[in-house]
Amino acid sequence: MISINKVINFLIYFLIIFGAGFRYLRIIPGLNSLNFIPYIIMLIIILLILKDIISKRFISSLFKEFLYSIYLITIVGILNSLIFGFLSQAQFFSDLVLPFFIVYYVGVNGEFIKKRLNNIFSLFLVISLTLTSIEFYSTNFLNINFFDFSNYWNSVNQTSFHSSVTNYLFLGPRIRPWGILAMPQASGSVFAFLAIYFLIIIKDKKINILYFIFSLSGIYISGSRTALFSLIFGIILILKFNRYLNPIKNKNKSILSVIVIIGTLIGIFYSLLVQDFGNSQSHFIDDFVNKVFLYYLDINNILYVLFGVADNPNIRFSEFGLINNLMRIGLVCTFLMIVFFVKLINRYYITSNSFHHKKESIVVFIIMITFLFSGLHYNTIRYPSNLLISLCLGIIINNIRTPYLEPNNNNNNNNNNNNNNIKS
Repeated sequence: MISINKVINFLIYFLIIFGAGFRYLRIIPGLNSLNFIPYIIMLIIILLILKDIISKRFISSLFKEFLYSIYLITIVGILNSLIFGFLSQAQFFSDLVLPFFIVYYVGVNGEFIKKRLNNIFSLFLVISLTLTSIEFYSTNFLNINFFDFSNYWNSVNQTSFHSSVTNYLFLGPRIRPWGILAMPQASGSVFAFLAIYFLIIIKDKKINILYFIFSLSGIYISGSRTALFSLIFGIILILKFNRYLNPIKNKNKSILSVIVIIGTLIGIFYSLLVQDFGNSQSHFIDDFVNKVFLYYLDINNILYVLFGVADNPNIRFSEFGLINNLMRIGLVCTFLMIVFFVKLINRYYITSNSFHHKKESIVVFIIMITFLFSGLHYNTIRYPSNLLISLCLGIIINNIRTPYLEPNNNNNNNNNNNNNNIKS
């Protein structure tokens, strides 16, 4: 009989790879029904992981705050579903509830994912870049809407969504591809996330050089300034934490420093001289004041502020993706997560991890922080990129936590140790 863990592992793997092409497949005429497939699989994964949590007679104290967070945001999502309908909250369950469950699962049962992380990222990258390249080339050079996002947006009454033109270095004004997240800026950030990952492990296998080039190509094709600065930010983090990775020799470190400086200058030049910011600065300030600052000051929103709004249609969200997600989960859940991370950091410093585990943890930590940086403006925490970041956080937890042991197993181990001491 197939174990629950094997089923969950397979569904997570499939859901991530399927996500690389999901938004391209669903806009093909006749394939609109694919819209429901990820959500059905997500619901199955949540129920299976919940069953796994309930079946455990012993839960490590490390996970208590995290489990409280899972229960809280799940209840908030269910309550909003009862009020506004489940379909209105499907995005909330997809963006935030499912990743919480996956982080917990990988943190406890992460060996399968850890062994296949490189395969997951590389396959995801190849599929994503292939589809994004087809969209970019067919739209700009063949004048064919091979992937007609405009008709799809109209069919789902999203008339405010429209294609955007940006100035590409060497190519001039071109239409940006929507990409795997159906948002050029967010899609480009996923490629920056992958570029940092393959840059860190570039020495492990020669093919990683090719994957790194693929990732840079994806950033370029996306036309995303956010992705470009995320890449620079990630490289700075690599320099910061290089002593935890394969030690970089002074010569290589100097080369990497030069790359950072040149990359930063190119990024500034590209953003200020090629792109047009318009009046975005004043727009962001007004948006923050009206939709964030005043929201937290309104006493009528006290329950929302504390426990989250999920995807309440009556709440006006801002242009700041990261702040929006904090509003969706609330201050109580945010506080519980902060407590959890403090405990996690303390456990990291008192646990004697092997060098391999420390390196692995730092690798996924760097790409996770890079990903969160890219989400300061646009919401990058959405399917399927949110699942990639969930794997990273889950792996860090899995490496740091003490091995999961049932109380009975602990007693058996203690008894065995005592017997050995008596015999000796």
